[in-house]
Amino acid sequence: MTGSSRRPYGRAPRSTDRRATRACGATPHKSTQSACRCGASGGAVGGGRRQGRSAGRQGRPEGAGALPHILSESFRKFLQISLGCWRCLPAKGPNPMWASHGGRIAVTAGLLAATLVAQASPSSAAQASAASPIRFGVTATTEWGDELLAVGSVPALGSWDPARAVHLDAHGYPVWSGEAVVPADVPVEYKYVVRESDGTFTWEEGPNRLLRPRPDSPVTVRDTFRRTPGTPASGVAPTCITWSETWRYTSAFNGCGTTYHLQVLHQDGTSTGCREVAAATAATFAGYGPYENHAVAVLHC
Repeated sequence: MTGSSRRPYGRAPRSTDRRATRACGATPHKSTQSACRCGASGGAVGGGRRQGRSAGRQGRPEGAGALPHILSESFRKFLQISLGCWRCLPAKGPNPMWASHGGRIAVTAGLLAATLVAQASPSSAAQASAASPIRFGVTATTEWGDELLAVGSVPALGSWDPARAVHLDAHGYPVWSGEAVVPADVPVEYKYVVRESDGTFTWEEGPNRLLRPRPDSPVTVRDTFRRTPGTPASGVAPTCITWSETWRYTSAFNGCGTTYHLQVLHQDGTSTGCREVAAATAATFAGYGPYENHAVAVLHC
């Protein structure tokens, strides 16, 4: 064999790969060659296995290799960072890399959308847990044709509008009963109103009553309608009785100007012992303890 016909020692020439790479408009540098190869519309790069993949993608419907134009610029940047490829997601126009990275982009977009939706709006279970039912039981003597209403500071109690108040039932007369669902962990002030047969309203005497409902903890109140000044105090104490609580103590302060006998109602329905509290003084009761049995009201006793 002559020297002219013998192939020199060393690697075989890679003219085919280089020509194909140049045809794609890319450089043979390692950092960009693998990320920016030709897709369905360009020539094949590398060996027959890559050619087979490129040929298989040519059967996709028109537009399958294009990145949707509805994505915002900030979302495109997010995808670029997630994919680790800054050159594969241009601002607009067809993109051959969508064909190879489409599944990864779809999963990333789905996870991002689910996260944003979860953060933007609370679940229905969380919304339901942020409410508490109040069950009214109030003793009131009325005339034939009168009706007793519960009206208060929250929309569920009419926002102090008797026309939108809660109508109580007289089946257990003289005890009237009813129920309303109010926001939890929000102080609720309320009163009772008699709507007489001629349409006039008679509000009970004295300050507003005060509750602090807890999530998913029904509050049952037993009140007496204060028709005239001097009606014996009963049921939920007025707003001039304020209280604060810790795990160990609940402190109730009497700012009403007269002596009251008070007790604390906890969210599980139990009550503390009754104590006499003079005007402008405070008394301590049991706190919510390790089981977080919080106070919901201070009662007359």
